[in-house]
Amino acid sequence: MYFWRIDGKTVGRDKTYTYEAGNDSFTFYIDFSITTDYGSDELEIQVDIVSLLSPKILLAVPEEGYIVPVGVDLELKPEVINSENTEYTWTVYGEKKSDQKDFIFNSSKIGMYEVVLIAKNADGEGVLKFNVKVCTSEEMPFEWMWETETFNLTIGRTAFIRSYWIKNAFDATYSWQVDGSDEIVQTGHECLFAYKPETQGTHPVTVTMKNQYIERKKTFTVNVYPPVQPRPITATSKATADHGYFFLLAPAQHVNRGNSETVIPFANQAAVNAFIYDHPGSTEFGASLGAWGGYLMVGFDHSVENSGAYDLAIKGNQFPDWSEPGIVWVMQDENGDGEPNDTWCELKGSLYEAEGYVRDYAVTCCKGGIYEPIIW
Repeated sequence: MYFWRIDGKTVGRDKTYTYEAGNDSFTFYIDFSITTDYGSDELEIQVDIVSLLSPKILLAVPEEGYIVPVGVDLELKPEVINSENTEYTWTVYGEKKSDQKDFIFNSSKIGMYEVVLIAKNADGEGVLKFNVKVCTSEEMPFEWMWETETFNLTIGRTAFIRSYWIKNAFDATYSWQVDGSDEIVQTGHECLFAYKPETQGTHPVTVTMKNQYIERKKTFTVNVYPPVQPRPITATSKATADHGYFFLLAPAQHVNRGNSETVIPFANQAAVNAFIYDHPGSTEFGASLGAWGGYLMVGFDHSVENSGAYDLAIKGNQFPDWSEPGIVWVMQDENGDGEPNDTWCELKGSLYEAEGYVRDYAVTCCKGGIYEPIIW
């Protein structure tokens, strides 16, 4: 005698049993028992119902699609989940162009092109569609980004004004003017101006970008204050940071631990509270910053001396097999408003001038679905 049972209910009495799965993924158990004239035996079988492993295509396509100059290669390298035994088809306006996973798009004609990738295996297929606009060089949109438009510093110090991201500059030259004057004080192909004001007050600084196609302007405000007065250490001063300004987590393990906030600004503030206010004076409690961009901004109730000795201590993860170094920036409250809106200076670490040290780069992370890999 044969018995097949699910949740205590008999569902079959034959030697074999066929279970018809639906569309949902889940796990259940089947109890199988057999009885003969010589005895009986039982076996519990775990059954995992999983979705069809059809390919899923992941590619960080700009919301408006790609824009490329005529005759320039556009390398397309998607990530494909469930890629085993998968066939690929790239088409441009319905015409097959490639059967490889990666594809280089290039067109000698101006226009809008619909590009489609189909990834197909025995379980199904994944489809990705997007547009590629091919235009002349003069039609390529110029873009630049700046960390700030306002600089606060004390007399005698230098404001370094530069764009950290420029797109489609081509043969651009950058000309700089100060205090509304028509005089150009600096011009060149590097978008960087080291400005050391000679007087206190507010100074407008204007940069003009000009290439063979367009001209763009950007004006900054440089506020210059009297020499900063140090805040002395008093009997009530704390050796540890006593104020948390901001925390920005980056994608990684262990971030947002210890609180249940799901909205990023609230999660960030909860992390600041945990680090500064929930553990006052602690030198053991830490914060997980994540990777590539996570940072924590804190302040002290006094000026930190710069005697040339060890005046500032920041603990990090250091283990026998690996270490997790960080970059440290410091700022004086030069305008005296108690806010971190003055001049940041990077502390030179032991490998600051080492070969291979990379600065001024960006990493873009695209959030995927649950259990999907993160696309960088």
